[in-house]
Amino acid sequence: MRYWGNIEPSTIHTSQIFGLGHYLPFSVRWKLKDGREFILENIDTAGVMRDYFKSHTIQLPWQVQGRAYDVRGDYDPLLAHEIIGNFVVIKWIIRNNNTPLDKRFLPNGGATKWDLSQTEIVVARLPGNPSSGIDFNKRMEFPK
Repeated sequence: MRYWGNIEPSTIHTSQIFGLGHYLPFSVRWKLKDGREFILENIDTAGVMRDYFKSHTIQLPWQVQGRAYDVRGDYDPLLAHEIIGNFVVIKWIIRNNNTPLDKRFLPNGGATKWDLSQTEIVVARLPGNPSSGIDFNKRMEFPK
C-alpha cells in the first residue's frame, strides 16, 4: 500500500522523521499553478546518496569547529525534499547552533536563547514525469 501525504507550497518535507536515519525510497506527485501535473515514483534515495558522496563530503558544524559532538545543542542533519517547478530537489539541511558551548545553558541547566542558522546543500534535482488526471484527493493506493 502507498500513502500520499499532503505537503503545502513553500514547505520542505524532511525525510528524517522520529530519528529515521535510513535512506528510504519515496514517490512524489504534484500539480503546478498552471495546471500541469507531475509524478516521480520510487526515488532511489540510497542510490542518489551513493552517487553524491562519491565526489562530495559534508562537514557538520561541530566537525568544522574541530570539537566533539554535543548532544545538548548540536543538531543532526536532515535529509529533505521540496518541489521547485517540475523538479524534486533532494537536499541536506544542516542546522547550525552558533552559540558557544559555554553559553548554551544556564548554571541550573536551563537553556539560553541560541543563535541558530541553517545551511542547505542540494544533492540532486530530479525532473518529474508529466502526468494528467491524478486524483489528489486519493490518499491511499493498493498494489495492482
